[in-house]
Amino acid sequence: MAQHNALTRTFKTLDDFLGTHFIYTYDNGWEYEWYAKNDHTVDYQIDLIAGQLEHLKKRKHLLFEDSSYIQAHFGHYLILNRAIARQEGQLK
Repeated sequence: MAQHNALTRTFKTLDDFLGTHFIYTYDNGWEYEWYAKNDHTVDYQIDLIAGQLEHLKKRKHLLFEDSSYIQAHFGHYLILNRAIARQEGQLK
């Protein structure tokens, strides 16, 4: 079962909500962290993205450690590299 920290504050206006920070933990252990920075910006981080990025990097290492395999499967190599770059961009 997913766990979350209880929000005990009452929010009547947006100003009451600013500065709120919470972390939600999914059943698989990944965390979603969220912070209300100001009236138009929130910061969030999803552990899921980091987990997917790690998986893609391991897959790249497994499949393309041998450079001759890159030549034989160049399209797959490009797609995997783009997926890694996309995940890295989401974490920045």
